Amino acid sequence: MVLPRGLNQVYDEWGGEKASGCLLHAKFLDTFGTKAAEELERRQHYAASHEYRAYNRRLKDNPDLWCKWSEKYINWRQLEILGLMSKGNWA
Repeated sequence: MVLPRGLNQVYDEWGGEKASGCLLHAKFLDTFGTKAAEELERRQHYAASHEYRAYNRRLKDNPDLWCKWSEKYINWRQLEILGLMSKGNWA
């Protein structure tokens, strides 16, 4: 979900497409287990690193974040095909 919410709407009121895009979060790369452990040591996150503690616990049991809904990223056109973004009329 993109904020502000209006960025989630890919069609404007008059039927034309709005420009849209996707923000690819690089948090969950294959280095994330190491990063989570590092962030726990730094102790710089809110709520005593509550989220990183949860990540660290789960990654110890299963460090592979790939699942049946995962997709290998190819390019922006793939994101459009998957319905995650619209290229808009400008592209």
